[in-house]
Amino acid sequence: MNTIISLSGRDGVGKTQQIQLLRDQPGLHVTNALKHYGDKWPKLNSADEFEWWFGKNNFDGFLDVITDSINKRNLDKVDGKVTIHERGTLMFLAVCLATLATRRQISVDEIQTVVKEKFLSRLTYSPYVESSILLVEDVAYKSAIRELESGIELRASHYTDHQNQIYQQYQKNLHIALERCFPSDTTKIVTNQSIVDIQNQIRRIVSGLTGSELDSLCGNLRNLVCVGGMSESGKSQLCQNLHVNHGSYRLKLRYFSKKFGENASLVEEILRFLHEHPHITLASIESLHNPELPVLLKKMLGTRTTVIYLDAPEDERVRRHQLVSDTVKAGLDKFLQKESVKESRGAHKVRLVADLVIDTSLNTPEETCDQVFKSI
Repeated sequence: MNTIISLSGRDGVGKTQQIQLLRDQPGLHVTNALKHYGDKWPKLNSADEFEWWFGKNNFDGFLDVITDSINKRNLDKVDGKVTIHERGTLMFLAVCLATLATRRQISVDEIQTVVKEKFLSRLTYSPYVESSILLVEDVAYKSAIRELESGIELRASHYTDHQNQIYQQYQKNLHIALERCFPSDTTKIVTNQSIVDIQNQIRRIVSGLTGSELDSLCGNLRNLVCVGGMSESGKSQLCQNLHVNHGSYRLKLRYFSKKFGENASLVEEILRFLHEHPHITLASIESLHNPELPVLLKKMLGTRTTVIYLDAPEDERVRRHQLVSDTVKAGLDKFLQKESVKESRGAHKVRLVADLVIDTSLNTPEETCDQVFKSI
């Protein structure tokens, strides 16, 4: 049985996310990030670390840090469990090749033989004992994801323009280095599907290599309906009707938010909940605070996530709130307070990433429910 499996690929292809989704699987031991191993890593801020990585300091010293940590990581094993690495040994060989090529502004092929000999001579084991899975970027799919993400505020780069130019050249060199370092028969997965779909491909491959049987993540889920909108737009009514008329399970965002925080970790816990309750095939989650959560869920589940934005004229939404208030003025005051909170969070921006926008003033609640159900 193969006992070491590595997951590799270019930066930004999704390795870390996929490894995170594997961590809880029985029979697997997922190792830590490489910096966890060894004591030779310099303690630097991000700017100085960039200089250490791509500057003119001694490359043999750089190789020593990398290979020392790899050798120590190779000892991190648990009896009876399959070891899973994020970034395999051949990946780090490619990283070293791409780094030196970027530093010296030369081609990967010019230095391939020398760097490979130095790298392999420092290892205490053969890198070919690992069964490698290589994630391969799909340009068209990545472009579609960037288009989806255009509706949310992404974390700004902490690199300068000059550093970004160096990093872009490094990525080009890394692409070539990966082709040079991995055998032609390496198992490859093209990342042209949702994160969960890619995860399930990885689980099938791991199962085949180890003889184990890993569960398919959210294998029974048909659709998760994410419902956004401003105050009194009809979100709760829609989710209740989906529950009553179509058996949809109502997830409460407030429960997950209070317990697990916001967004990235929140998404993982929603997935965990859905996976651990396989009887749920259709679910809804309402009162989205901002567009980031539905975008992350769409990246995770792909077409199995449908984002609905409910709207209605403001005077109609005020009227609905006043119907359940003690006085007209109290209803207006409470409405304006809730509206201000939602707008400050960015709830109105969910419209930008919605698959379907519905004006609930034009339909009955049952008609809105039927329209949504037909869209999923």
